[in-house]
Amino acid sequence: VSTLSSGGDVAFKRSRDVTPCVYTVAAGDYIQLAYTVTKPEGEVVGSGEMRYPVGRALFVPGWDAALVGMCQGEERVCWIPGNLAHKSGSSLFLIPPETGFYSKLKVVKVLLTADGRDSIDLLQEENKKRDEL
Repeated sequence: VSTLSSGGDVAFKRSRDVTPCVYTVAAGDYIQLAYTVTKPEGEVVGSGEMRYPVGRALFVPGWDAALVGMCQGEERVCWIPGNLAHKSGSSLFLIPPETGFYSKLKVVKVLLTADGRDSIDLLQEENKKRDEL
């Protein structure tokens, strides 16, 4: 964990950087999220892809802290501490509630920003920025 950067109580490192980054994920955005969940012992216990509302702490509160500031296409490997993991009364891939775990998160696509821009608007901004390089 010492090689991970701190983002609040969530520690993370970039495993895939994105340049240029036209838009960084913010609370209130809806994204297409790919994830892998791994127990501290290294056993992968789940993975998938879902639409995810950033900033609502609906699934794993620690994911929100890790996702804010990421770019479309970026990947991060994160340590989610027990206090920011799923809460009692829920189960996540056979990991007990309030138990820390590792996640690999990828912002596949920003679907809708908090200020109302959709993926087509962001693609046009990205293309414009690339043309300027």
